[in-house]
Amino acid sequence: MREAGLVEHIRVLAGDRGAALLPTALDASAIAFARDVGLAVHPYPTVEAAEAALKMTMLLNTKTGFRETADQLGMRLPAGRVCPRPETEGVARELLREYERVVVKPDRSAGGHGMRFVSRDDLRGGAVLPLDTVGGPQACGWWRSAWTWPNR
Repeated sequence: MREAGLVEHIRVLAGDRGAALLPTALDASAIAFARDVGLAVHPYPTVEAAEAALKMTMLLNTKTGFRETADQLGMRLPAGRVCPRPETEGVARELLREYERVVVKPDRSAGGHGMRFVSRDDLRGGAVLPLDTVGGPQACGWWRSAWTWPNR
């Protein structure tokens, strides 16, 4: 719309009809477009409210963000650590000194994709912790978290 020079035309049309933007996906570009043409983003009362919802969704859509938010709210969570991918095996070994098993999770994934359940036996004798490359082979910057199961 910007490249075609239609933003002002859309602003006029939307203003005349009391329209709101109904994006397929709430993302930064949809919010920017709504702001440019002076539309609310359905079902939010203001563009600022939609932007706040997007920020919170992005934060809570990662294990790191969820753990940080839960900690700020005083929620009880299983013991765990967040670390960069290259440190995952070392952190898992460290946690396995205290716990029988840990769960290693990609920071951002769904449906258990990339999750590993690891026991002390899995890493005996110099065994290496196999990790899926969630997000493709360049996903080395992804963060992984290790959580313990309740039993020790």
